[in-house]
Amino acid sequence: MRRTKRILAGVALSAALVMSPMVSLPASAAPAARFQIVDFSFSPAQRTITVGQKVGWVNQGFADHTATSDTPGVFGSPILAPGGRFQASFPTAGTFTFHCRIHPFMTGTVVVNP
Repeated sequence: MRRTKRILAGVALSAALVMSPMVSLPASAAPAARFQIVDFSFSPAQRTITVGQKVGWVNQGFADHTATSDTPGVFGSPILAPGGRFQASFPTAGTFTFHCRIHPFMTGTVVVNP
């Protein structure tokens, strides 16, 4: 009986936390901006963030893609199969262009403001 009460209390607490507007994921868990990869393009082609924020890429197309910085070593995703996700942090200000290694005609830009 005690075990059942503890389980029910845990379920009630979990439900309350899920339903509560006060509960949210930490800001670091979600990227500040996101690029959709659809067909053979990044959408939108440019995103603007501030230093320290993350950018995410989500492959919503039917082909494999990457998000690879034009400046070696800045960021580079593995091959993203359909449904694949990748995110990168930007600790410095600047303009960062990128492309898909598989389809180099696919390009985009991340502008990082101070």
